Amino acid sequence: MRLFVSDFNSLAYKTFHNYKLVDAPAVTLIYGLAGLGKTTLLDYLYQSKQIKRIPAEYINARTFAQTYAYAAQNNLLFPFRERFRTPKILFMDDLHLLAGKSKTLGELFYTYEYIIEREGKLIISLEADFPALGFLGEGLASRFLGGLVLKIKQPSSPEIERFIEYYLAEKNLNMKREVIKAISDLVCNPGMAVSSINEFVKFSESKGKALTLKCFQEYLRKAQESNLRKLEPLNVIRVTAEVTGTTASELLGFKRTPKIAEARQLAIYAVRLLCHNSYPEIGRSFSRGHGAIIYACRKMEKRMEQDGALKQKLAAIKKFFII
Repeated sequence: MRLFVSDFNSLAYKTFHNYKLVDAPAVTLIYGLAGLGKTTLLDYLYQSKQIKRIPAEYINARTFAQTYAYAAQNNLLFPFRERFRTPKILFMDDLHLLAGKSKTLGELFYTYEYIIEREGKLIISLEADFPALGFLGEGLASRFLGGLVLKIKQPSSPEIERFIEYYLAEKNLNMKREVIKAISDLVCNPGMAVSSINEFVKFSESKGKALTLKCFQEYLRKAQESNLRKLEPLNVIRVTAEVTGTTASELLGFKRTPKIAEARQLAIYAVRLLCHNSYPEIGRSFSRGHGAIIYACRKMEKRMEQDGALKQKLAAIKKFFII
């Protein structure tokens, strides 16, 4: 599929479209919220003609961490380092997934040093509204931020509509203007638009109906009902709030009354138990450090052994998600 370019991503596109190894900074970092096409942009450059002539390696940060752990455990660090330190360009997607992985970050630091010493480059994406790289450690963060830092902005409503039209044309799908408008009113980025369109098309095919506004409204009712039961952190927090007689905003806030503090710790524990999110991921949801998340989980584990009322509340949360 061709790359969709508009004001929100034009600067990153122009940078990648005109990328030249000899002139490029040591590190190029693109960042922005989820669904804005950062991975697509990295893929675009990685697959481009000018990169195909250069030794390059592309990897997701989570896969990098997993591959490093496997190599360290199985005495395979030499081939691991040969793979990631010798290319002229290392592409790394989703840098934020390395938060809390101190050993992997240490390895990444030396990988960076090795590549740069040999006049190589790093091209990295980060899911964030601001390039806060403290999780990398001061040394690596300062080096990455010393390169070229590009933000993928939030697209405007007209841009989202144009993206939907572009995507429909690429997929040879016909939708009336009223349906396109209804979809654009619900989503805030291209990723959400693609997901909504694909799910709507699947729904219409299952019902044997055309892609009309009436069909879309029916799909939306069904989707909203099922989305409330998706096992996701925000849904677990919402249900915990209902079970404990609090509100989601209170659980995500900083009030520390006994009732809210207990409910918040229960929500943190439930997210960890049911969604299997890492401590840093949960910390980002609650705007807290991973140490506070670990403390809340351990405290709830001990209390669950003795507190029948808490056990019942956790059972009620599980029941909502049919666990």
